Amino acid sequence: MQNEAQNFDERSAGGLVVQWFNQQPFFLLLKQLRKSGENEWVLPKGHIENGENEFETALREIFEETGLTCRILAPLGATAYQYPKAGTLVRKSVSWFLAEPVGTKTVKPGTSEGFIDHRWVAMNEAIGLLTHKDVSRYVRTADQIYRQHISSVSSKEDSEEH
Repeated sequence: MQNEAQNFDERSAGGLVVQWFNQQPFFLLLKQLRKSGENEWVLPKGHIENGENEFETALREIFEETGLTCRILAPLGATAYQYPKAGTLVRKSVSWFLAEPVGTKTVKPGTSEGFIDHRWVAMNEAIGLLTHKDVSRYVRTADQIYRQHISSVSSKEDSEEH
């Protein structure tokens, strides 16, 4: 992991937050007003701070940007990209995790980060709304993982009742 981290100028982590409604997974997307004036539909994410690991960062960022306390269900993968900053290209890596709210399910988008709205949406709508399409593949993966998770929890509860 150390060598991988050295290949990037910036490292972040974030989460794809999911809940079960009406017999299917719904994913939380945040609408963010960018400094450019454009709106984007994004997932909660942010920089890994000193002393944090990727899991801790994902949970902190989800809380800061949504007000939700979550637990990590599974790693989803990582995206890598470059963007211009002060005349140079910055190489960035983002590790993504599937997360589920614990406790309150009331979303409070972090207005200090420019979040102006949120939506719980099914997989196909999430894929269509996400501004950064490279993250869409994780929605499909998360959908499959969460359906398996719910199925195993339901099976376990059924067997405990008998």
